[in-house]
Amino acid sequence: MSTAELQNQVIRKIVNIDNEYLLEDLLNIIELESSDEVVQLSTFEKKQIEIGLNQITNGETFTNDEVEKEMKDLLGYE
Repeated sequence: MSTAELQNQVIRKIVNIDNEYLLEDLLNIIELESSDEVVQLSTFEKKQIEIGLNQITNGETFTNDEVEKEMKDLLGYE
């Protein structure tokens, strides 16, 4: 699919969205992706990223299926 076709498909779908929160999120994504601004991370954010990378390195991760099962168990869904 060409870029123009993708753009038209995205536009058609966006026009039919009534969810204000979703539209705001989409706008934020588009603005973020089209900006040349460099994001400055706080010390806290950098530390959280470091913790997450260490967890990945140490195999302290869960699959999506494991998380979904845990959530279903926690919320009492079957």
